[in-house]
Amino acid sequence: MKLQRLAVPFFLLLLVSSSALFAQGTTGALSGTVMQSGSVLPGVTVSITSPALQGARTTVTNENGAYTFQAIPPGLYRVQFSLAGLQDVSKSAQVNLVGTTRLDTELKMAAVGEAITVTASQATVLETPQVESNYKQATINRLPMARTPTAAAQLSPGVTGGVNGPTISGAMSYDNLYLVNGAVTNENLRGQSHALFIEDAIQETTVLTGAISAEYGRFTGGVISSLTKSGGNDFSGSVRDSLDNPKWTAKSVDTQATPINSRNNTYEATLGGRILRDRLWFFTAGRQANGNSQQNIDRVVSSQVTPGYTIANIRKRFEGKLTGQITQKNTIVLSYLNNNTASTNNCQFGCLDFRTIDPSVKNPNNFKTAHYSGVLTNNFLLEADYAKKYFAFVGFGADFPRGATTPADLAVGTAATDQVVTGAFFNAPVFCGSCGAETRNNKEYDIKGHYFLGTTSLGTHNMVFGYDNWAEQRLSNNFQSATDFRFDILNKPPIQNADGTVSISIIGSPTTGDRFVYFPIALSSLGSNLKTDSVFLNDKWDLNQHFTFNVGARYDRNNAQDSAGNKVSNDTSVSPRIGAIFDAAGNGRLRFDVSYGKYVGRLAETVAGQGSAAGSPSVLVFRYAGPDIPYQDSRLAIQKAFEWFLANGGITRAPSQNPSIPGFNRKLAGELKSPDMREITVGAGTQIGKGSFRADYINRNFENFYVANVSLGIGTVTNPANANLKSDLILVDNAKGSVPQRKYQGLQVQTQYQLPAGFGVGGNYTYSRLRGNAEGETSGGGPVTYTSLGYQYPEYQNFTQNSPVGYLAADQRHKARVWASSELATRIGQFNLGLIQAYDSGTPFSMTGSIPIRQNATSFPNGVVNPGYAAPPTTVGYFFSGRGAERWDNISSTNFALNYELPISVVRFFAKGEVRNLFNRKGQTGGDTTLFTAANSGKGLKAFNPFTQTPKQCPSSATAADCTAMGANFQLGPNFGKPLTPTTFSQQGSYQLPRTYLASLGLRF
Repeated sequence: MKLQRLAVPFFLLLLVSSSALFAQGTTGALSGTVMQSGSVLPGVTVSITSPALQGARTTVTNENGAYTFQAIPPGLYRVQFSLAGLQDVSKSAQVNLVGTTRLDTELKMAAVGEAITVTASQATVLETPQVESNYKQATINRLPMARTPTAAAQLSPGVTGGVNGPTISGAMSYDNLYLVNGAVTNENLRGQSHALFIEDAIQETTVLTGAISAEYGRFTGGVISSLTKSGGNDFSGSVRDSLDNPKWTAKSVDTQATPINSRNNTYEATLGGRILRDRLWFFTAGRQANGNSQQNIDRVVSSQVTPGYTIANIRKRFEGKLTGQITQKNTIVLSYLNNNTASTNNCQFGCLDFRTIDPSVKNPNNFKTAHYSGVLTNNFLLEADYAKKYFAFVGFGADFPRGATTPADLAVGTAATDQVVTGAFFNAPVFCGSCGAETRNNKEYDIKGHYFLGTTSLGTHNMVFGYDNWAEQRLSNNFQSATDFRFDILNKPPIQNADGTVSISIIGSPTTGDRFVYFPIALSSLGSNLKTDSVFLNDKWDLNQHFTFNVGARYDRNNAQDSAGNKVSNDTSVSPRIGAIFDAAGNGRLRFDVSYGKYVGRLAETVAGQGSAAGSPSVLVFRYAGPDIPYQDSRLAIQKAFEWFLANGGITRAPSQNPSIPGFNRKLAGELKSPDMREITVGAGTQIGKGSFRADYINRNFENFYVANVSLGIGTVTNPANANLKSDLILVDNAKGSVPQRKYQGLQVQTQYQLPAGFGVGGNYTYSRLRGNAEGETSGGGPVTYTSLGYQYPEYQNFTQNSPVGYLAADQRHKARVWASSELATRIGQFNLGLIQAYDSGTPFSMTGSIPIRQNATSFPNGVVNPGYAAPPTTVGYFFSGRGAERWDNISSTNFALNYELPISVVRFFAKGEVRNLFNRKGQTGGDTTLFTAANSGKGLKAFNPFTQTPKQCPSSATAADCTAMGANFQLGPNFGKPLTPTTFSQQGSYQLPRTYLASLGLRF
């Protein structure tokens, strides 16, 4: 009682503090029709109860015999139907996350003293056109796979490996929507999901890949939505220790370094229950992973043995959640989840010495959500929600105090690069760890209503409508080092010492000497603010037993500012989402659907901010022209170079080349629009006993790409640092016309079946084609502008092989997943066998390289003559094969899990052993794509004009003299298409994951 008295005011305080409310994708819906002798039955009382629901919910069927329960927690429900004079019926129904479950029933005349009939529900398929897959975490836990939302997505049809994460139905990997408890967990720049979850706390995950409701916006791919547990009237919890070890992973090749024997533990714990029965529940969870891995200093000389170091990562996660019923018809859910990572010995890029390794970095990351739902009338439900995410980079870079002025201090805080052999860094950490944190945040709130309308002639309408306010912010001052300087070694390679330091020799020359690179930030960032306001309406219209329509639309308006406070977007877009379902027999067993939709993506931070100078460094290059400095410790050598530099004018010297000034030669051409996509889906689904089958054809056409324009008509601009220097002006805009293009066609098939004796099977298959010439993103870089055909330097690039239409990087012709699970009860405990068989056809690659393009009177007289550009390209890209004409290996793997559970008093002990890639297949997933032309080698290859000539290939085995004699223009590298060999035990190189063992054990209650 004392606990309850303390809990009530605490709960009320939380309610008051939640003044603004948002969440998407945290509930499901249940609806159906009640009939008697073939006629609809109005006035039937329908009640639902569930361990996931506080108390009970009740409604009454309308004039069409229809009922609905909107915005209810996912879970297993007991549904009771009652009407005086008729037999009461009780059924069970499983409501899935962001899904609609249909449960129809037939009532009969009651007999005297007849007991209530309890029957299991018969699931239906294609209740809405939405193409979705739902995975209960309890099922995921038994299968041999990672227990993350992204892993669940990879199990789904229509999802392939992308550039920076999963590609869903052909979209760029950055343009999916990730939700956990309704909070958007996407990282701002590249779109991957932050790890804001604890695996044992997840209840279920739903993946949407097509025909998606108008409630969801700001994506052109799909939606991956996860919900965590919420406690209950009964106490429950778990503890788990998941174990892995580099030693438990086989080598990809025999020459790979021997893995270290270092066991890594990931600890998880959950606890949920009641504070007040049916009124206030709590759930909490924690996770800690302490992972150590070994890494070697990069090598200047490949045969040299370099010192190693240990990377230590401490990842702590915590979740707290309260579910409260204010009144019988008003509920609120509050959640908080953080994922704080601290790392020692962080190497941002390649590191040649210990001085470049950052001793300590942190990534604080969290979100807060609040969700309210209230039943205002029997037909009207209101939801209001709020979510806010925080993410930061803290301490990344040199922790050296800013403001250094002496040569000795400048030498200690300045990072240096080896531009002779490796491109790696030495002398000091890259970036500035003492210049403040970089933050990447978002927040969102919405309010939406659900209205249930029954009519005698036009059927029943389940409508959802609302307003959504979204904003994401990035605050970043991109300091490249603690001193704003970097020193580049261009002439003599560094020498690595046994103690982990580097010795360098510095060459002085006004034209060819080593160089200082200066990165001043003239204007501090104010923080970007990319906002989108949306209104939406979606009506699920059940006309009769045979026809259901989905009528929806979404209106989005961007109101975005860059880091300097400039407005970069104020566009609007209307996105219709319409569909129809035909039920052949009127009983939900065989249905056909067709739908059309438009989807508008979110603005890309990396593109919308390209016209802003705030927070971005200028780049000024100064050659070291003093006396040559012989090999010595890097800091002593760089100190001597700074002594000469400061004594000879320092940054007031004339730069050695055209300075790069942010916001100077790259601007937005007016205001940007969000890229969008049009989709047509056609599907069919059927019920087969205790199983189901569904097939959907999805056709998508992506439009409004980001492009960067350079042409003679756009003109040039004068460099503000030097009036004698001009640059071609780049205008960033949205594409107009049919170039570039990206088109997806896919057949997505999925099925599942429950067999006797606890044996269940499921699987899916995808046949797809992703074609076009718009990759739209780079690995690790996120969204980029299209710069080829018709947009940049058309006199140099407007030839087909510069950017041909073909198979894009994320294209995958075939993908199949089959899984099975079997229960076996014995006297010594419960066993469960889990199996996943995976198959992925090979992904594409091309023969592509850079070729000379600009005329040179001596070496390339038939090159393109400069028509008047300030700095036309010297080389351009050329596809010597069709785009995606080559393929890496088809990949298959067999994954096996053995689960064991033993009841011990009130707890259950469990253990799980897994083996991934059981048969240790070694398919090649990537490799060397080196290709030589006259632009990048001394192979005796001849330049050619791509507008008038067809290139000639030189055999890979031919000598330079042979290539010259042939008049050849390109040659494949000696290892073209061959795998890249992993150099350390932590790398897979170009191979699929080799055989790997994993284990976990713990207790549940």
